[in-house]
Amino acid sequence: MAGVSAVSRFALRRSVSAYLTQTCKRITRGIIFTAGAHAANSDDYLKLTPQDWKKKLTPEQYYITRQRGTEPAFSGSYYNHYEDGIYQCVCCGSELFSSTTKFDSGSGWPSFHSAIGGEEGSVETRQDTSHFMIRTEVLCRKCKAHLGHVFPDGPQPTGLRYCINSIALKFMPEKIT
Repeated sequence: MAGVSAVSRFALRRSVSAYLTQTCKRITRGIIFTAGAHAANSDDYLKLTPQDWKKKLTPEQYYITRQRGTEPAFSGSYYNHYEDGIYQCVCCGSELFSSTTKFDSGSGWPSFHSAIGGEEGSVETRQDTSHFMIRTEVLCRKCKAHLGHVFPDGPQPTGLRYCINSIALKFMPEKIT
């Protein structure tokens, strides 16, 4: 790049970086979101307004998943549920947890030691400082629905306890092999 000013080199690097970032996002969206059974991609779910979500969800589902609520302990339909199958996001249908990772934590909420796809899979986490506590919130990666929280006191192999609201889930029975 002899004869090219530092400003021009910076502008070129910046435009190449922006191009690569956008290309990677398009490729990632194509791989992750067109391969599944659900036609809508993540951007579609992220564009829904609160009114759209209220039409799609029951008032309880809306409160838990969109307003970061918590159902009372031992009240949910899945805390004491042990059929073979997959637990999906009630908002977008993403596969979140397998029944093979479910365990009885005694907490009153469905608990799992791992999510489908691990750290880069179907859920993501962020720090939650509400209610004068510091916790790790669990969200659906696709639609950003609040699912519950994860704690470092679970069983092996991960040592994690994903403590999830039943209302944020829908169960799809299937044979687990």
